[in-house]
Amino acid sequence: MRTPRMRTAQNTRAYRDVYDYIQLQNRKVLFFCSQRETNHPKGPRAGKPSIKSYTCLYACVLFLFLLCCAEEPYIAFLGVLTLYLGPPGTGKTTALLREVDKLLSRGVRPEEVAYVSFTRAACQEAVSRAIERFNYTSKSFPWWRTIHSAAYKIVSPHAEIMSGEHWKEFTRLYGYRLSAGRPSEVPRLDATAKGHDALLQVLQWSKSQRMTLHQAHRVCPTRVDLTDLEVFAERLGTFCGRHQLIDFNDLLVAALVHDDRPDDVRYAIVDEAQDLTVLQIALVEKWFDHCDGVFVAGDDDQSLYDFAGANPHWLADLVQKADKVVRLNQSHRVPAVIQSMADRIMRPVQNRVVKTWQPRPNAKGVIRELTRDNAVRRIALFPEKRIFVLARERHLLNPWVAELMLHSVEFKGKGDVAARHNAAWTAVTAAVDLANHRGVEPDDLLTLKRFAPALDKVQKKVREFKKKKRTPGGIPLVTPDTLEEWGFADWLKRCKAEGPLPVLTKLSPTEASYFHRLLARNEGVLPDPKDVKVTLSTIHARKGGEADIVVVVPDMSTRSWEAYTRGGMAAEEQEHRIAYVACTRAREELWLVHSRAKKQFPYSRFAR
Repeated sequence: MRTPRMRTAQNTRAYRDVYDYIQLQNRKVLFFCSQRETNHPKGPRAGKPSIKSYTCLYACVLFLFLLCCAEEPYIAFLGVLTLYLGPPGTGKTTALLREVDKLLSRGVRPEEVAYVSFTRAACQEAVSRAIERFNYTSKSFPWWRTIHSAAYKIVSPHAEIMSGEHWKEFTRLYGYRLSAGRPSEVPRLDATAKGHDALLQVLQWSKSQRMTLHQAHRVCPTRVDLTDLEVFAERLGTFCGRHQLIDFNDLLVAALVHDDRPDDVRYAIVDEAQDLTVLQIALVEKWFDHCDGVFVAGDDDQSLYDFAGANPHWLADLVQKADKVVRLNQSHRVPAVIQSMADRIMRPVQNRVVKTWQPRPNAKGVIRELTRDNAVRRIALFPEKRIFVLARERHLLNPWVAELMLHSVEFKGKGDVAARHNAAWTAVTAAVDLANHRGVEPDDLLTLKRFAPALDKVQKKVREFKKKKRTPGGIPLVTPDTLEEWGFADWLKRCKAEGPLPVLTKLSPTEASYFHRLLARNEGVLPDPKDVKVTLSTIHARKGGEADIVVVVPDMSTRSWEAYTRGGMAAEEQEHRIAYVACTRAREELWLVHSRAKKQFPYSRFAR
């Protein structure tokens, strides 16, 4: 059994002082909330104030004092700690599921096994594999979640999470202008961010790094005025306390200070460990320090989320302190030529765990250097190959959208990449279905409205439809008959008579011509997006994925280029990790696109 490292006497005294202070603050908060309840305009409320009334303020107090007194992350698991280290394609997730298989065969119940990861995609992949492999349902694994989702499961019974509407109200109340409706799970840092967006970014980042506002202001690359930052944080805390809310990014903080944890879990699995932030590491240690066994998997060379506070050094620390380290050295994805290039990319990186690994057996691989026009023409020649077109930032893929449409290539965008193209694809598919007297999803009908002005008033009808027709099995499709009842019979008649494209008047001429060619080629229908082989994506969004052919766009934005050339060793090493991940998505061929831009990563230098 593992003996956790003891805290120093100095830290023990600090925690005792913090605890006493928290009790005082908690009494003040309770008094404040009691006054609010008693003086409520609808009359006094019986009983004690609900935990919703003071959870946010309580979490803020704890964040400012408890987290700032904490030590650096340390290993404190009582059970056996097993670490899986593996380069790309070596089967880390498969190895973890193999451990689950062993546990279930020994009589461990599914609900006694937790599986947490950094991203939703990795967790969904693990759940789908487990369902297929072990013949369970998704409900059999209540603790197979992202870390944010697990925190929500713990905190949500006691507090309401701040929604997009709440954020709109907050910005209207104080006059802030935020570009995003609500913060995401991953607090992104953008050194070029300005105004109120920058204030929100630094505040989120300070939480993920367990820093005070003064500390974050001093070291965060996003520059803001400290006084403005403090006022923003105070106003947000006041707003949350007044409305009994917790900010989405305070979920982890609230879960860390909350008494609840998955006590029924006996074995914990942590995937993508290289991407965990300092705060997430603290949560993992708190939730699972009582487990009989903890299995951790990751690869510090694939740590991409430094802008979100990722701490890959935790993984390096685990190598020294784990009871068992399993090194997976056989890749089942990367061919020999690409594996050699990937090793050369990582050679300049000093702060890493060095790994020796073998390429996919009997797979030599091909590296090509092509212009964008030649790459697009070649893509059109391989309709059956799964192809990724990857870039450092999503706006760098905009020229590829036009080129692929010009050559009538079926493609889709991942996430926010090619968002208009994805929406247009959904709209055309919905119009085709309605013209052929088939029902459509209510949300697809709303997307259709964006390209068909005659359906502008359909949004209210769809909202009412979803409320009335919602059942435990889901929401039914909107049929053409329903659309006629809503008063859109003329539009529907025109759609059936003239075809789907003439009624989508918001499509550009280029888009209309592109979809006309695709419909003619596919007998009047568009393929399901899941079956489309070509994907445009950022490198970050495709981590964990693989394709037969990977096309890498070397261009960099001004912000990324300045960080790479002037940001010091850490920023330079981060760009090497990003390039490493991009190249190692390929199973057969890697295409490096020639660029005339001065701001680009030198992929070609490592290909030779």
